[in-house]
Amino acid sequence: MNFIICLVVKLRNQAYVDGKDYDNNNPFKFSSISFDSNFVFIDDLLRNFNVELLFSKITEGYSFSQKFVDVMKFNKIDNPKTITTSNFSILRIDESTKRRNYEMEIYRKYNSSYTPADDFGMLFYDWDNKEWNKFYNFMINCVVQYHKNNNKLYYYDIQEYYSASHVGYIYQATNWIYIGIGSNERKIFIDGIRQHRRNLFDVYGTSSLKKLKELLGYRFTYSNEKFGKHKYVYVLGKSKKDKKRIMNSLIVTSLPYPKGNISFYNDKSNIFINHWNN
Repeated sequence: MNFIICLVVKLRNQAYVDGKDYDNNNPFKFSSISFDSNFVFIDDLLRNFNVELLFSKITEGYSFSQKFVDVMKFNKIDNPKTITTSNFSILRIDESTKRRNYEMEIYRKYNSSYTPADDFGMLFYDWDNKEWNKFYNFMINCVVQYHKNNNKLYYYDIQEYYSASHVGYIYQATNWIYIGIGSNERKIFIDGIRQHRRNLFDVYGTSSLKKLKELLGYRFTYSNEKFGKHKYVYVLGKSKKDKKRIMNSLIVTSLPYPKGNISFYNDKSNIFINHWNN
């Protein structure tokens, strides 16, 4: 997730604050801020961080101290934006929090065994001038689209991607074998937003419905009814003859492809970026 912030830093000035070491009683906790800071980046907040500690700074302006210098304060107009990141969702949905907060969840695609080099043949930032120009053009286009949309943020919504309402047109187009609807699962919601169960363990340390209810309280709900999802298999063989042999030995039956409405959904995951409104 820091990758996104690192890209923004190429265009805007940040003041970095370590979220894990955040101490509200430390008078120099915001010593990295200066009057040319465009945003304050508080990185990797702990699970139980009290976001109320930031409310006055977000709305009234940051005060910051540096050694041997008087305390300085931003006015409301020039106050830098606030961005926080965490592996955990904010456990508050009161009006004060909702008014200040815009939350995005980022899918954890890369890890120690699968890196950007596997996708692009290079690591991020190991770019030549051509690649950097692509980056700047992309970022500028994002700003243009933002203003074209009347300064509103939109995201690609694939919210029920894994449910049976997603019939699997990609699998059908690439000749996978349809074998029916698999095991049933309940639909899970946090703050009214559909979640995929296999992502919950990374975020909350559990996928147990009982424990999630204890942790999140009324924020967490799930359907009484269980829903299945469409299942496909693909046969790998060295030759057509080999594939035919494997097909004949399958213990499942190949079924006609299901049909449904073509829709776009929102797949959310487990890294949270919070942009706080002044």
